[in-house]
Amino acid sequence: MMTTRRNKAGSALALVLLIALLVWWLWPGEGGPGVDVPNSQVSPPVADVAPRVVAPVAAKAVRDVDEVSDEADEPVVMPADEIEEVEPFVHAICRLEPPLEAAQAYLGVGDPSEFNGRRVVVRDGKAYLPFLEDGEDSGVLTVEGYTPQKISWRAGSPPGTCTPNPVVLTPGRTAVVGRVTHEATGEPAHRAWVEGCGGLSNTGTDGEYYMEVLPGPCQVRAMRQDGMLRTISPPVDVSPAEDADVVVNLSIPGFPRAGLGIAIEMVDEGVLVNGIVEGGAADDSDLAEGDLIVEVDGRSVLDMSLEEFVDRAGGQEGTEVSLVIEADDGRHEIVLARRQLR
Repeated sequence: MMTTRRNKAGSALALVLLIALLVWWLWPGEGGPGVDVPNSQVSPPVADVAPRVVAPVAAKAVRDVDEVSDEADEPVVMPADEIEEVEPFVHAICRLEPPLEAAQAYLGVGDPSEFNGRRVVVRDGKAYLPFLEDGEDSGVLTVEGYTPQKISWRAGSPPGTCTPNPVVLTPGRTAVVGRVTHEATGEPAHRAWVEGCGGLSNTGTDGEYYMEVLPGPCQVRAMRQDGMLRTISPPVDVSPAEDADVVVNLSIPGFPRAGLGIAIEMVDEGVLVNGIVEGGAADDSDLAEGDLIVEVDGRSVLDMSLEEFVDRAGGQEGTEVSLVIEADDGRHEIVLARRQLR
């Protein structure tokens, strides 16, 4: 009896850890409140850039940038029976043709010209779409080595299905390629990734990337994870032609991004502080949860997007930013020195 209980406890623990891995791996890419940035997703895995192939490489787990080595991560192949156990936590499942055993995949939600993506697990011929809004929606599913496919789905519990069904994959024909470097030094940004045009790609140790995309006007940008914060390049407008590669070289600041250490949400009246991060710049200030930020460095936040506010609030560690706050005791100014968030 004791052995049976121990086995059941071990199975339960394994399931909890598996669910935690999926949450960590598939955390949404954009949207909603966040910590100094629209979200605090850890960076995609680092992998050397490979030439276009029909058979994609195995999917890899996502790790914090401090844990990523210069070598490609070992592939994580999740057993099919374990995937089935966590299906209640997946909102839709796409059948793929051909039925790939494992692959790296990415889902661009909504308009592919926008930056709103999630990692997708592919296992035994199925793509598991993670943590999406309830109801019917649409986007672009990109499986490495194949042309991005426009799909729609109906989320549910048990998981819904995708349209078309199956999603027929064809070899990639249109791509954005290039190199990501750090500003000023020109050194390769080998712990970065590129997103846009319905696709996502990691940079190799030489800073180069290769990304299958949809043809037509869109934007791409490079990103790097600095602890809890992202360093992001300005978006670049491109218009890839079908059956062709377009070269886009990108640069991002070489210094680690620092911020204010606040969880924020854009509301009609300004930027609402939803929480204070322990050890962040705001942790040692009078800023409190529930305060409303109405100005940053002398500019009203009312005409800013959340991303624009984040861009102004973040910067190099040790530099200062001025905030005007509306609190219960009235309006006042707070000056914070930016800190890295780990």
